[in-house]
Amino acid sequence: MPYIPGCGSISEVGFAQESGCEVCKVFPGDVLGPKFVKGLLAPMPWSKLMVTGGVEPSEENLKAWFGAGAFCVGMGSKLFPKGATPEEISTKCSNCLSLLK
Repeated sequence: MPYIPGCGSISEVGFAQESGCEVCKVFPGDVLGPKFVKGLLAPMPWSKLMVTGGVEPSEENLKAWFGAGAFCVGMGSKLFPKGATPEEISTKCSNCLSLLK
């Protein structure tokens, strides 16, 4: 069973990796910021970090995360806002996937 722990500090990422985790979730991303990812990867370049919490489906935001070295990102309310129609969500998802290509 996959296990991806949520980590908010370098120590937590280190402990998770010592426990065998291959991918660590950085949360909350909007609070920690891309500088946290870049700073963590400097001494720990083998780390695979999945950023969640405040990740936005915009070119600027995705470039910031992947430019900092994020392995992947997770999106929730920014990609699936309350009250959005299925068509609006489909358009957001399609646009986001186009940006990632």
